[in-house]
This record gives sequence, structure tokens and C-alpha cells, in this order.
Amino acid sequence: MSKKIDEDVELTYGQNLGTRIRTVANLVGGKRALSDQAGLRESQIYRYIKGENIPAVNVVVDIAHAGDVNLDWLATGNGLMQKNKSRLSESGIDQDCLIQIIEKVEEVIEERQVTLVTRKKAQVVCLIYELVQVNEASNMEVNKATVQKFIDLVSAT
Repeated sequence: MSKKIDEDVELTYGQNLGTRIRTVANLVGGKRALSDQAGLRESQIYRYIKGENIPAVNVVVDIAHAGDVNLDWLATGNGLMQKNKSRLSESGIDQDCLIQIIEKVEEVIEERQVTLVTRKKAQVVCLIYELVQVNEASNMEVNKATVQKFIDLVSAT
């Protein structure tokens, strides 16, 4: 996703910026809450989420501040979602990792137009989470092909 800033500069965001903005909206209590906290119109938030409009840099910064999320994660999808926070909850679950896996699973389900009952979707998320935790030292990246394989696996059972 890119936006022409002037004739010589083009701003490029990572894929699925809308999905990450939706995640931030959910964190702060919804699209209306995000629009209030970021100083934007709610309709504009909807257009960013749908990919109809591309936010300017200052808007991405405002959204990151409103959600207290890492600007790099919001703009590119790289790094941890939460800034300056422990990766692990009190229960020992890496919440940022779990959120990223859920987003990737939902993205693949939507793209492939697959229907999974909640139990099957949870199985996919759990399997991928366990795989990522086992391979944490290698900084394993969850890709769409991996997610699709797990979806196929649980769909067959």
C-alpha cells in the first residue's frame, strides 16, 4: 500500500495496514473510540480499514499513539505490536504473538473464503502458536502458506 506524497516521494506501508488499524480500534474500544482518541472522523477510520484511503504519516502516528502501539508495527507489520511492554502476560502467553497469529488466520480465512467453526479456528491458532513458541529462537515468521496448511489439516478432521 503506498501513497504519493509529492512527485519524488512515495510513502509505502506494509500490507494489511487496515487489519492493523482494526486491531488498534479493538484495543481502544472500537472505531468510534479510536477516531475520538486519534482526532479523526469515524468514517475515515472505516475507509482506512477497508483500504479505500491511505492515511498520511501524521495520521498513522496519531493512530499508533491513540492505541499505545509500536509505530513500526502499525506502519509495516514488523516488530511487536505493543511498545515498551513485556511480551508475556502473567499467564506466560505472548499476547503480541497470539494477536498476530489470529490476524493472519483471519486474513487467510477471508482471502480463501473458508468457513471454520470457532473450535476449528481455535485449533489452528493453537497449533501455529505452539509451532512459533517452539521455534522462537529462530524468529520464525508465520506466513500464509503455513496458515493454509494448518487450516487444511483441521478442516480434514
